[in-house]
Amino acid sequence: MNLFELVGIASNLIGIAGALFALMAWRAAKRTQRELAAERARLNEPIEVALVLISGQERRELPVALRRAELTRAELLGRLGMLPMKEPGKRFSLAWLATPAFLARLAEVQAGHGRATIVIPCSEAEFEQFV
Repeated sequence: MNLFELVGIASNLIGIAGALFALMAWRAAKRTQRELAAERARLNEPIEVALVLISGQERRELPVALRRAELTRAELLGRLGMLPMKEPGKRFSLAWLATPAFLARLAEVQAGHGRATIVIPCSEAEFEQFV
């Protein structure tokens, strides 16, 4: 065998290896595209988050229509802040919203699928600040 034949064989092997690598990369890219499309669909699906204020035996459901991508701590606090207050202009105060349990529940709902409920336990005074 001369040098040109060896170079030809080596280039054929490199071409075959490159084609196999390209096929594997194409399959991985398709799998990634499917996973990305599924995640986009999950984030864009409209979810119902029922914020439930509970004080003793009293219960007040606050329906909040959001997309899962919009479900953040700031958004929930903003929506609660839009509720009419008994004292107009005053900001609401709910102690449970400053606890790790609230943040853990919020993360659980963000990662989940479908309908979710966030229950906000509150004192009688906290409950009565809303109209």
